[in-house]
Amino acid sequence: MSDDLETLRNRIWLTSKARKFAEHKCHQRNVSLHFVVFISTVTVIGFSVFQDDFCSPAAASKAITSVSVLLLAISIFLFGQRFGERAVMHRECYLRLDRLRDQSESAEELAREYANVLHAYPNHTSADFDSFVYSEIVLNRRSVTDPSGEEYKATFKRGLSYFGITLSTWVWPLAALAGAYLIWTFMQC
Repeated sequence: MSDDLETLRNRIWLTSKARKFAEHKCHQRNVSLHFVVFISTVTVIGFSVFQDDFCSPAAASKAITSVSVLLLAISIFLFGQRFGERAVMHRECYLRLDRLRDQSESAEELAREYANVLHAYPNHTSADFDSFVYSEIVLNRRSVTDPSGEEYKATFKRGLSYFGITLSTWVWPLAALAGAYLIWTFMQC
């Protein structure tokens, strides 16, 4: 097998793994934001049902309006981001890349097919790639090499990408829970 073909297969493997990470990220964000919508909906219903039990029904009415507007904004954002659809597209892409990588073709043919696959799907972000590399090296204790055989390092930037993506996914639901609890608590007599 030629060095060009092996280098290309390594590049396809790296792209496939980064797309898997991007798919996972999109699924997590989709779930976490749906959880925020759920919490907001329960909060609006709770305020509506128990409005007369609060110290100030007028303040409860304002809270209902505020949370309803927030719920609308989150719903519009969630629809616009299309996290579920993007996750499916990343999955389709990495499955095609995995099949392509296992084919025994010439380097030129493989490169052409690789370019066609990449052109047909949305790209992952550099943070997705950095997060994949960091998780492989640090969490899974595996080495990862670039297409030329140079070993990647678990840099501070890659760690920030990984923890930034992970934390940003779950900050919103926790903030929604905390906000709903605080508003509910302060509205009690």
